[in-house]
Amino acid sequence: MAVSATCLGYLILFLVTNRNSIYIGSSFTGLDYDVVGVLTGTQAHTEQYGSSGNEYIYGAGSILNAETSNHFFWGRRYLAEILVRPVPRQLWPNKYADFGVPELEKNAGTGGKIFHETLGWDGSVGSAPGIIADLWIEIRYGAIPAMALIGWLYGRSWRMAIEKGGFWILQYVVAVVLSLYLIMQTMEAVIFRFLILSAPIWLIWFLMRRSSRSLPGQVKLRRLRVA
Repeated sequence: MAVSATCLGYLILFLVTNRNSIYIGSSFTGLDYDVVGVLTGTQAHTEQYGSSGNEYIYGAGSILNAETSNHFFWGRRYLAEILVRPVPRQLWPNKYADFGVPELEKNAGTGGKIFHETLGWDGSVGSAPGIIADLWIEIRYGAIPAMALIGWLYGRSWRMAIEKGGFWILQYVVAVVLSLYLIMQTMEAVIFRFLILSAPIWLIWFLMRRSSRSLPGQVKLRRLRVA
């Protein structure tokens, strides 16, 4: 376990250190295998990785940029994740621009190089601000009740999982797995994955329940409720 944890930690830091050198079509030349600089701030690219790529600093920059430019999305990014993202780009090449949110093409609309106009520095490409900043640039003060709603939904899913079981157990597992994206990524990363993971669960469970009702002599079991 110690060896595995060490290797995993090194892999994560290695990917962060070389995030601009690893991509489709990259020659993988000039990779930096010294990952200690990311933690100590002594790396040659400290300005990028220790500052604009840091989740807290990038998230704070996202909020300041939105406030300075008075640019908020008011649900358009989240709606695009539901209605636009599932459409293949081959069928709709300019789908985000046509929907009115071309910003989604860069850092999920949270900022990036846009910061230079308002803050004087560029956010690292591929960075994410976390759920609080993401909700703020989407619905501003609406982020407060939105956070309360998310917390209530998690609590409700847990309660339904232990009381009713069934597909609610799977639904709660999906919610727990995606909770990491809430902290480290954006709501866009959660919404799309939540839909593609939850929809099959509900559909298959509905079909199974429907087919089980047609079975003759079905034994009905009492549902246990957990205090």
